[in-house]
Amino acid sequence: MIKIILILSFGFVLLIGGPSFSKMTSLIQKHAPAPNDNQITEDKINLGQQLFFDTRLSSNKKLSCNSCHNIKTIETILPTGTDGAQNSVGVFGLHGKRNAPTIWNVGYREFLFWDGRAKSLEDQAKGPIINPIEMGMKDEAAVVAAIQSDAKYRKLFKNVFHKNEKGNFPITFNEIIKALTTFERTLNTPDSDFDRYQNGDPNAMSDSAKKGWDKFQKIGCISCHAAPTFSGKDYFIRFPLHEAKEYIEKYNLAEDKGRFQTTQEFKDQNLWRVPSLRNVALTAPYFHNGSVDSLQTAIKIMGKGQLQKELSDEDINNLEAFLKSLTGRAPVIK
Repeated sequence: MIKIILILSFGFVLLIGGPSFSKMTSLIQKHAPAPNDNQITEDKINLGQQLFFDTRLSSNKKLSCNSCHNIKTIETILPTGTDGAQNSVGVFGLHGKRNAPTIWNVGYREFLFWDGRAKSLEDQAKGPIINPIEMGMKDEAAVVAAIQSDAKYRKLFKNVFHKNEKGNFPITFNEIIKALTTFERTLNTPDSDFDRYQNGDPNAMSDSAKKGWDKFQKIGCISCHAAPTFSGKDYFIRFPLHEAKEYIEKYNLAEDKGRFQTTQEFKDQNLWRVPSLRNVALTAPYFHNGSVDSLQTAIKIMGKGQLQKELSDEDINNLEAFLKSLTGRAPVIK
């Protein structure tokens, strides 16, 4: 069920079908929940990781999933799970119009893509590979052919999906997707300062971050950005919601009509899936079009455009400190 957040004209937030506040204590786990038909195994994780970095999944043989969702750890620096670009560059230099969301903690989402058109991680993973301006493969058969041609892959797929069965089993597109998404469900960032604070360490967060966490709750941010990913899991909200002309025009926030482009229903104009705030300090540029480079500016825009509040410099600094406390520890992938 899609949950839509309504913000009343006098500034209070009404959450339709949302979680109770007690769920804010839910924390990110090592592995995100998996569907019954795609359970997590170590062999499937390893196969999915190989596919994630394989450029043969693109038509020009130059792009992998990691090209737009960088997860390779450099020394102790947490990679962003994005490419850091305003709009990602696909095959043959083609550009989309939307910013690449981070892949960290993606397994906790029920609706994916900025407009929420994919209802599962498996549905989402099918899209970019055969999108003509992303990885650009002609069709599912072309994807299978690229992987099937490798004897090592044939052996790995047999071991993962048909281990105790006799005979030869051609690789299928769905098996490729299942392996990829199994690996993606391990791309989680637990043990942030906030998580440790929630688990009873009073010194895990700075005083400024604690004030920011208090403000985050009091002004209503928490109504949309709820646990465990601070995204509300499967919520959609109109953005921009309130009059903030200076920001809307400067950052071109209203041109892309969001979910409307998928449903063609008037009620879905400028409706967007609520993004996660975990690791948000690392994932600039911000918003669906990647138009805002500064986290403080993004906070100002959200205050004015969503909550009708002019935030003080102190509030912005404290909110930024809190958001930085949501940076977790990623698995080491080299």
